[in-house]
Amino acid sequence: AWQALADGTVDLVVGLGDEPPAGFKGPIQAGPAYAHYKPVLIITEGPKAKSGDICEEPVLMTANPTAEAKVMEPEDVTDCEPRLSVSPELELESILESLDLKEARYAIVEDGRYKLWQPFFRGVREQQAMAEEIPYRWYWRLDKPEIMQAILGFWTDKDTHEKLKDLTE
Repeated sequence: AWQALADGTVDLVVGLGDEPPAGFKGPIQAGPAYAHYKPVLIITEGPKAKSGDICEEPVLMTANPTAEAKVMEPEDVTDCEPRLSVSPELELESILESLDLKEARYAIVEDGRYKLWQPFFRGVREQQAMAEEIPYRWYWRLDKPEIMQAILGFWTDKDTHEKLKDLTE
């Protein structure tokens, strides 16, 4: 999605966090946060991980600069610094498959999407929720004034807030 935004194939993407992925090139605007999620540490079935175990193996994670920074706060996970294995190619389903097949032991994922997929991956369970929430927001291109005006109008319209409240209930 980010590449399509950079190429001009799309004009808007929904992104997680406070900023686009590192190295993103292009004139974009970030919209306000309209929802939040909590990252959760998930592990393969088996004994509960002890503090420090998580630093022995890579922790799978999709690319998200805000989540990466928040995960590295030691009080969330452990007393050591986790070795994150971060890639834009990693998608939630492939992360869950890797854990379910015991190709990896740990991952940090979005709680809401994990709960939807969890019944299909019986060998994976939640260990711990992170303390900080990560925002969802729109990012749009700045080189199309008519689209930019429509989006800014949407976010400043007082009815938008009511519509969003209805959608998230």
